Amino acid sequence: MTTPAPAAAMQMRNAGRKSAGEAGFGAGSRSATRWHLACSIDHSAGTATNEMEDTMRKGTKGKRTKSKGFTLIELLVVVAIIGILAAIAIPQFAQYRQRGFRSRVQSDVRNAATGMEALFVDDNTYANAAGDCANLPGFTVSDTVAIICAGADDSFTIDASSTGAPGYSCTWDSAGTPPMSCITP
Repeated sequence: MTTPAPAAAMQMRNAGRKSAGEAGFGAGSRSATRWHLACSIDHSAGTATNEMEDTMRKGTKGKRTKSKGFTLIELLVVVAIIGILAAIAIPQFAQYRQRGFRSRVQSDVRNAATGMEALFVDDNTYANAAGDCANLPGFTVSDTVAIICAGADDSFTIDASSTGAPGYSCTWDSAGTPPMSCITP
C-alpha cells in the first residue's frame, strides 16, 4: 500500500467533513453533533477515516506502560523494617547513655579521692574538705553528678550519684578494701 501525498491526504480528510452549518454549529444551535475532527469525519468515506479510528482505539486500549513508583506493599515493608530497627536501637541507646552516666559518677568519685589526698598533703587532715567537695584542688564536679565529701583526721568518704543513672551510686571509703564500691539498682 502506498502512502498518499500530503495534499491528497488532506483532501481525503476534508472530503468527509461537513461544514459548520451542516453540523449544526450555527448561532443558537443546540445540536448534539460531535465537534472534534475524529468524530466529525464521515465513516463511510474511505480508509483514511478507518485508519484514524484504529489508531485512536489502539492508543487507549494498547499496551500500557508500567508506571514508575513504589507500591503500597513495598512502602509497608520499608516502614515495618524501620519500626523493627527502631525497636532494637532505642533501648540500646538508652542503655548506652546510662552506662555513660555511671562512668561519669565513677570518674568523679576517683577524681574527688585524688583531690582529698592532695588536700591532706597541704593540711595534714581530711576534715577541712567542704561538704560539696568544692574546695578540693584540681577537682570539678561533672554535670548531672551530685557528690558529698566527708572527712575526719585520718579517713574520708565520698558519695556520688547521677540524675542520668537513677538508683546508681558510688562510695569511696579511704578505710575500705577496695576503697570504691558502687550500688546498681
